[in-house]
Amino acid sequence: AVAAFPDAADRTAVDRLLRDHCIPHASPPASPVLRRLADRRAVKRAWEVARVRRACRLTTDALEATRAVIPTFPDLAAFRSHLLAELAKRLPREVTAEALHAEADGTTERGWLAYAPIVTVGGPCPGVGIEKVHPKGFVNHVFGPTRDDVILVDVGVRIDGYCADITRTFPAGTAFSPTHQRLYDLVHAMYTRGASMLKPGVSYAAIGAAVRATMVEGLQALGYKEYGAGPRGWGDYMPHGLGHMVGLQVHDAPELHEGDYDTLQEGYVLTVEPGV
Repeated sequence: AVAAFPDAADRTAVDRLLRDHCIPHASPPASPVLRRLADRRAVKRAWEVARVRRACRLTTDALEATRAVIPTFPDLAAFRSHLLAELAKRLPREVTAEALHAEADGTTERGWLAYAPIVTVGGPCPGVGIEKVHPKGFVNHVFGPTRDDVILVDVGVRIDGYCADITRTFPAGTAFSPTHQRLYDLVHAMYTRGASMLKPGVSYAAIGAAVRATMVEGLQALGYKEYGAGPRGWGDYMPHGLGHMVGLQVHDAPELHEGDYDTLQEGYVLTVEPGV
């Protein structure tokens, strides 16, 4: 079937799709062939959704088990090791914590992790340009005696080929500081607003606008000011997209953009990842 495509670029793209499930992240897809493949990938069947759900549930369970013992960790290295061990417990028996460590460090590519986990505190803007802070998505930060750090962790496993992508923010101690708690509550409100709008026929751009409106409202109530008079204004408080498709790739094809794959359909599987 691949040989039937006359265009060399199409043949290469289809070869890649058959080899490792990847579709280039052009939007709209660069050719009618890739458009049809992306359309097919966008709408997940029930068994595909079930695999993504299982991967998300496993990842979330491991995160919650790790969160419960955060105050016992001296540093981020201990947090990361415990998290990988909790993930390994929930994966098939042959998967060990050591194997996940090797995969997370990039020394092996077994495919149990959907991507290299990000575990961090502080930084100019965790999650944005984070590779400048720690190239492998990890920094060995030692918690101070007051333990007022905030931990950001972004992790996901792959189950039967399908990925999870879960981001969580935890206090390094037993509770958030009052300021961190207010910002956490705001981000949770942004998430709740976006998630409540996920229905077939709704515009993804409209969901993004509603989430950002919730952000601006909340920041104003907390006394924050707009960043200067530049074109981004309040947008600099959330300088990243709201989310993306999830499936065989953690950033699955096609991309969600206003005017292209913007109207949600039954079977779309996507993330809602606001932040400030």
